[in-house]
Amino acid sequence: RKATIVDCRPTQKFASGHMPRTLNIPLGKSFLNWMGALVPENSDLYLIAESDSEEAVKSILHDLCKIGLTRVRGIFHSDVVQEWESHHKNLEKVAQLDPAGLSKLANGDHVQILDVRSPEEWSKGHLPGAKHIPLAALPDKIGELDPSAPIVLHCKGGSRSAIATSLLQSRGIANVSNLAGGYEAWVAEGFAIEAGKSKRSSSNRRGKKK
Repeated sequence: RKATIVDCRPTQKFASGHMPRTLNIPLGKSFLNWMGALVPENSDLYLIAESDSEEAVKSILHDLCKIGLTRVRGIFHSDVVQEWESHHKNLEKVAQLDPAGLSKLANGDHVQILDVRSPEEWSKGHLPGAKHIPLAALPDKIGELDPSAPIVLHCKGGSRSAIATSLLQSRGIANVSNLAGGYEAWVAEGFAIEAGKSKRSSSNRRGKKK
């Protein structure tokens, strides 16, 4: 049976260094939502958390049981990440790209821009040439991506795309980065957007400033 390892630390800590093949779903108000959407019910589940106290463990287990995730095989303190690094020397990181960096990248080599927001958000505006796959649908759509080309993920502000980036990394796709500040940062810096319903586009028109 395949196991799933979920690192529940905050996004920034995960991005700065994490064990390979781990999925980042931070503890918080959206924790259960994304655990239910992204973790198979029949998966043996291991968690990494900043607190492994009896109270914290009971709370996590209780919440996960409510959404059908009952196969929790272990909850480890986040110190395990440093222990892994001391033995294996290969912590992975999540690259962060700002809007200017993405615009420059899109005007050079082939790059896949992946928007993981909802269809409603997408229809109100999206980056030119972006491909739209909502986060909840991503596990079943990874095969639509080209793992040999850079993939830059974004959402509204960066939280959902950080989870999505960790999902791709956990599936062995290495050339991924997260757009810091997300769609909001892109718009705030004056770069072009498009509007309309998702066409699941894989083209890459250039993101120039308006």
